[in-house]
Amino acid sequence: MKHFQIFIILILYLSTTADELHDLAAKGDCKFYEVLESIEKCGPNGYLIAYGLKYCNKFTSNLNSFNEDGQLWVKSVKKCLMAKLIDKKFPTCKSLADYAFESHVDCYLNPGYEAKSFCDILFENVHAFTKIYELIDIIKQPFQSLRQIFTVLFKCISFKT
Repeated sequence: MKHFQIFIILILYLSTTADELHDLAAKGDCKFYEVLESIEKCGPNGYLIAYGLKYCNKFTSNLNSFNEDGQLWVKSVKKCLMAKLIDKKFPTCKSLADYAFESHVDCYLNPGYEAKSFCDILFENVHAFTKIYELIDIIKQPFQSLRQIFTVLFKCISFKT
């Protein structure tokens, strides 16, 4: 009987956490990354805390540095990135990080929620982006970071021509 009670408690916890993740993602709430970290347990240097939460908070605290289209883009990209991670099962923390980094390109270019593409908001918001991104993170994840930067910029150039 005791094992059954533990099983029921575990099911209730997981369903509550899943509901919370959906609610947080729908709002673009940065707490999403902390809740998902409590499930995935990748640690302070894993993607969820060291990159996802860090940059979610940086975008949120610098929101007013963006113009109106840029603000909508930020809010939409946050929701998009979170939605990509919901209901996914990751066998390793590396697979989670790889998947998350891959989702950046799509969310930057097609954030949804009636937001414009990164290509359309970049030049009017360059000053805001310079307040957010840190060179050290590109150095820590050179392959993933540079690949994502060049892919987005290449697609922006392709869209303009």
